[in-house]
Amino acid sequence: MTDEPQEPGLPDTHPVLLYLDALRARMADADFELLMRMVDPIMAAIREQRVGNIDIDLGEDEGRVTPQMREEVSTLVTIAITGRMDHEFVEVDTDGEGHPVRVMVDSDTARDPERLAELREWARDRQQQDDELRGIAEVSDMRDEL
Repeated sequence: MTDEPQEPGLPDTHPVLLYLDALRARMADADFELLMRMVDPIMAAIREQRVGNIDIDLGEDEGRVTPQMREEVSTLVTIAITGRMDHEFVEVDTDGEGHPVRVMVDSDTARDPERLAELREWARDRQQQDDELRGIAEVSDMRDEL
């Protein structure tokens, strides 16, 4: 790992690099290194346009991963994909029972009640489809990898 965060093919001013610089300045070195171990395989998959699961084995360091680190990973991935830094986390209730998930959306969506309602409906439909597919997989003795 180098001292300077670099993603091949990105200009020095790409927003993801600027955000990485800000994280490096405010995080402890060991935490930043752990964050990069989580981010590097994801960024490689994005660059290579690979789809599917990305296995990240942190070994004994898995216990050091905080919810804030996971949010920073989500933020970095979103910035890398969109090239924008104006995203916010919103909570979306996918099951109607008060078990929300956090979703990153652009700032316009975060402030638009109609768009948030559409997102909630889409998320609920998707959750229902996933649950149905998991049920089919279970009764069919298939692997569950949704």
